[in-house]
Amino acid sequence: MTVANIIKKSFKNVIENPSITLFLVLFLILSNFLMSYSLMASSKYISAILFICIFMLSCAFLSGWFQIIKESLNKEKTDKKNIWSTFFEGVGKNIAPISFGIIILIILANIMLMLLRFIALKAFGTLDFIAQDLSTISQDTEAIAKYFQTLSTDKLYAIYGWAISGIIAMEIFSFIFLFYMPTILNNEKNKLFLKPIIAIKDAIIFVFKNFIGSFAIFILITTLYLALALMNTIFAKNMVISVLILFIYIYFVSFVIMLIFNYYEQKNNSSNGSDSIGENTSLDNIGEKI
Repeated sequence: MTVANIIKKSFKNVIENPSITLFLVLFLILSNFLMSYSLMASSKYISAILFICIFMLSCAFLSGWFQIIKESLNKEKTDKKNIWSTFFEGVGKNIAPISFGIIILIILANIMLMLLRFIALKAFGTLDFIAQDLSTISQDTEAIAKYFQTLSTDKLYAIYGWAISGIIAMEIFSFIFLFYMPTILNNEKNKLFLKPIIAIKDAIIFVFKNFIGSFAIFILITTLYLALALMNTIFAKNMVISVLILFIYIYFVSFVIMLIFNYYEQKNNSSNGSDSIGENTSLDNIGEKI
C-alpha cells in the first residue's frame, strides 16, 4: 500500500470512528480543568500533586486511546468489541510501558537540549544579553519590538543561530521517534518496563528502513501543523473561526496519530522484506537476554 493510500485510509478510519475524537475531547476538557486549577492553587504542594495527577491522567488516556486507534485499523475487530472495554483494556495493558516511554522521551529530549546548548554556545555565543537588556527597558510591546529592531548584527546572528539550531534539533528528534509509541504497543515479547527501551532501537530502525515514506509523512504532518498555526494566528480575534480551527485541530491530532499507527502497521506486516521490520527478530532476541 502506497503512502497516499495509507493517508486516505487513515482519514477514513478517523471519520468512521467518532469515538477516537470523542475520547480526545473528553481528555482535553478534563486535563484543561485540572491544569487551570493547579495554576491557581494556593499551595505549591497542591500544585505539584495536581501536575503529577495530570501526568498520570495523560499516560492513562494515551494508553487506552492508542489501543483504540490500533484496533480501529482492523474494522472486523472493532465491530466485535465495546469501545469502552477496548479503552480500559489498553489502560491496563499499556500504562506501564507508555508511562516509562514518555519518561524516556523526556530524558532523551533534555539530553538533546543540553547537547544543543553546548554546540550553540560554541558556535553562536551566549544569549544572556537579552535578559540583561530587557531588564533595563519598559516591558511594553512597542519598547520590546524597538529593542529587537535596533540590535546589532552580532546579537541578531546569535539569536537566529540559537533559534534555527533549536528548530532543526526538535525536528530531527521528532522524526527519529515518530513511530516510538506504535513500536511500544507492537512489542508483545518483552516485559513491561523493557518494552520502551527495546522500542528505541526498533523505532529508529523502522524510520531508516522506511526512510522515504516516513519522511513524506513527517513533512505532511509538519506542513499541516504550520498551516493550522498560521490560520490560528491570523484569525485569533475571530471567535467563530477560532472555535472552528479548534475542531479542525482535534481532527488533525486524531488523523496524525492514526496515520502514524496505520503506516507502522502496514509496513510492519508487509510481505516485502525490505519494508518490514520483522527482519529484526534477532535483535529483539538479543534484547530479551539483556
